[in-house]
Amino acid sequence: SCEQHKYVEHENSQVVQTSWALMALMAAKCPDHDAIKRGIHLFMSRQQPDGQWKQEAIEGIFNHSCSISYPNYKHIFTIWALGRYAKMYGDVAVL
Repeated sequence: SCEQHKYVEHENSQVVQTSWALMALMAAKCPDHDAIKRGIHLFMSRQQPDGQWKQEAIEGIFNHSCSISYPNYKHIFTIWALGRYAKMYGDVAVL
């Protein structure tokens, strides 16, 4: 039988997916700077005192059936998005 697969939204925002969204918004030069700042605020609110982010929900699904955790994604993509933000907006305050 052909099983239907659908996107299931997580009940909470995730730093990994937020970083992907932010990088897309910045690459598209989104004029809604407030949307980008909200994503940066999410990063700031979830960052731990040691600079890391906690592991959140599973980041990937392989072959529609196997959940895969990529523990470094929360650091790689978040820092990448923060770096892109700093490069594009310089000293623009986000607080």
